[in-house]
Amino acid sequence: MSEAGWLRHGLSIGFVEFRRTTRGMRRNKGRLALLVFGVGFWTVSIAGLAILFTAPLRSLDAPIALPAAARGGAALAWLFGVYIVGQRVLSQYSHVDSEAGMLTTVSARSVATGLVIAELLRAASYLLAPLLVVTGLVVYIFGTPLGVATIPLAAGLFALTATIVGSAIGYAGALLVARSRFVARYKTILGVAIVTVIFGGYAAVVFFGADELGIGPALFAWLPVGWYVDLAAIGSPLAFSTGHVTGVIVATLAVLGVGGWAIERLTTALWFADPVEPTRDEDAADAAAAASPATRTDADSRTAARTDTGLTGGNGALTAALGRFGAVIPTRASRPTRRVAAKALVRTWRNPSRLTILLTPVVIAVVSVFNATQFGAAFAVAPVAIVLLLPWLAGATFGLNPFGDEGAVLPATLTGGISGRAFVRGLALPGLVAGLPLTVALTLAAGWFSPYSPFEVAGLAALGGVLVAAAVGLAPVIGMRIPRFSTFSVRGSRDVVPPSITAGIVYTIVLLGPGVVAAVALVVPALLRGFLAALGSGVIPFVLRWLGDRGVPLVTGPAPWFEGLGPAIRGLATIEVRAGGYALPLFLLVVGGLLGYRAAARRFDTYEIT
Repeated sequence: MSEAGWLRHGLSIGFVEFRRTTRGMRRNKGRLALLVFGVGFWTVSIAGLAILFTAPLRSLDAPIALPAAARGGAALAWLFGVYIVGQRVLSQYSHVDSEAGMLTTVSARSVATGLVIAELLRAASYLLAPLLVVTGLVVYIFGTPLGVATIPLAAGLFALTATIVGSAIGYAGALLVARSRFVARYKTILGVAIVTVIFGGYAAVVFFGADELGIGPALFAWLPVGWYVDLAAIGSPLAFSTGHVTGVIVATLAVLGVGGWAIERLTTALWFADPVEPTRDEDAADAAAAASPATRTDADSRTAARTDTGLTGGNGALTAALGRFGAVIPTRASRPTRRVAAKALVRTWRNPSRLTILLTPVVIAVVSVFNATQFGAAFAVAPVAIVLLLPWLAGATFGLNPFGDEGAVLPATLTGGISGRAFVRGLALPGLVAGLPLTVALTLAAGWFSPYSPFEVAGLAALGGVLVAAAVGLAPVIGMRIPRFSTFSVRGSRDVVPPSITAGIVYTIVLLGPGVVAAVALVVPALLRGFLAALGSGVIPFVLRWLGDRGVPLVTGPAPWFEGLGPAIRGLATIEVRAGGYALPLFLLVVGGLLGYRAAARRFDTYEIT
């Protein structure tokens, strides 16, 4: 039963939760800077494009037909918003902060309403600036003052319905994890599979286009959530549909009613139920309880014997936690190295939120790159993206914050007798064993559909292998030099200690800088030649002369030499650009990986906790 003032309580909870988020963002300057940059980038881009096309837009004859692709694109954006909210709710709201006090003072409806309002306010913080810019530009370009009301109304209902449906799906997933032992045990594998299907479908619809596969955004124009475009178009030269406006209002009311009822029922079942224990096998436990003491003693002895000679050298807990995935770690490695590798795998397996944080920039990079390509170009970009992103992920997953990942046991790890070389090899082992074959195999598979020659595909695969080896050597030393020990709180999961943003930026530049140069030299040598020529004869001399004009001594002297460098670079043959641009970065990556490995080992051996 809900109390009389549940809506007022929900509003209070929502605003408090949102204030907690803003305070956390203010404490984390790096995340705040990335948020401001991302929102600012899209806002400025929208404003720039609108200003650029102001005259052509004004010259169009009204009414302007509203294409089906616009409605379908809005529907796809709504579905993507549902996925984002559902993923957040599933990972953060399986349990409520201070739930003993919250759930005994107000109803589950009040708490769920507050959490939905908090999510809506977070979405508004991302969308408010672009929304204001779009509204202002539409009113200015078309002279339609009614857009001041209709555009924010459509955007608000769009965000509200996506938040409600996403929250319901997230709570349903959390309830499934809490009730099903199978889902709880394999939630990481199931989650990766679901994400792969979702983003694979999104890529097929958005990146490949309707002309090639017949499944473009216009295919989803029939969904009522895409009709918010018609609501926003009221009062503008766009030809909106009255039937669509009526339909989207009815659909919104249905979502509010059905979605609110579903969220209340799901949260009540979730928050007041005892979750299953995914690691417990009830049949085995019952059999063990029914066995005689002698039988249990013999079984325990055999189990102890197996764990003493097993993967972790006597650490049966790690062996049991890894299960079949223990085969990933080669038995040829030394016992301390296998123990470190096993612990890194278990840490990632038991707390997949760490992997989610690392996957976020990868997903953003993939979406950003492919959004700028057409169907044919997507097949050309895919092998290069795989070669660069998978090695980055292989090194960052296990080695970009070694000291922070150890947490409270760091003193014991440093004084436990393990050498720095064994520790770093243990961190590198999972990335090498999993990342190397996966990178090479996927590169070759993507290269089969690409326009590249077999020689170029083989070169990309070799580059991917070198990048993986360099990544697992560079990530630990950068993470040890720029560690992070503060936790990132994720509700419903363990606290996560993500790598430092500074470490991530340095790691990305050091690893992907040479990788990009080598990939471009291999597949588009003319682009690299033109870039280097422009850099040598234009950019560098300009910077040197600019500094010299402001009193910096001895910087204008090399400017004429650089100006003559451009023509020399343009005169290089394609084979020379390809050979030098490919071989030199690979040499730097190999040397950098080896030096990084040794430096990380020395850092571990000499590190002192302050």
